[in-house]
Amino acid sequence: MAVDEARAAISVNDQPPLVVEALARPVISGLCGLWTYRPAYFAGLRISTGEARETTRGVVPTPPPGAVSAWFLEDYGALRCEANGALNICRELPISVGTARLHRRFVMPREGMLALEFGFSDTLALELDGELIFEGENTFTGMTDRAARGYAELGTYAVRRPVAAGVHRLTAKVGVKESFGWGLMLTAVADDLEWLPVELG
Repeated sequence: MAVDEARAAISVNDQPPLVVEALARPVISGLCGLWTYRPAYFAGLRISTGEARETTRGVVPTPPPGAVSAWFLEDYGALRCEANGALNICRELPISVGTARLHRRFVMPREGMLALEFGFSDTLALELDGELIFEGENTFTGMTDRAARGYAELGTYAVRRPVAAGVHRLTAKVGVKESFGWGLMLTAVADDLEWLPVELG
């Protein structure tokens, strides 16, 4: 693995490197950890600095259209999503918290249809102006296919609702049931929808 500021390149044997163009956290001195879903063995591991710029360029992640880029975490403040639009809650809160209550306000200049697409882990209760519009669970159930892994990714769930003109509040109550991460990714699309500053909750 080679690291150069916010960029990293990970190589395994003779395979082309996996290049991460935008690390989620700043590089600081200290320890490096490896984690896998299944038991794994590592040999010949080498970590260096200053070599990532010499590797093939990777793809810079970008959020999908309509992605919520930040959420207001109740009793905490603003949380920014990662470059791909995912909110990785386990980076911000310990699992012992159990539930994260997230809010975001938006304005509709006129009546229209709001289309929400989202993925989450592990549980989600989604409310629009205090009305429950979705409730579900998405946890790891095995390795049979990608859907069984319980990833928080788009394309998993969708809700469409008519929305009146005015200011609205979207609330996501995300709960954790597993010990290896929890998060949310959500897009909201409607004609002329405008997000209010995240600090307004």
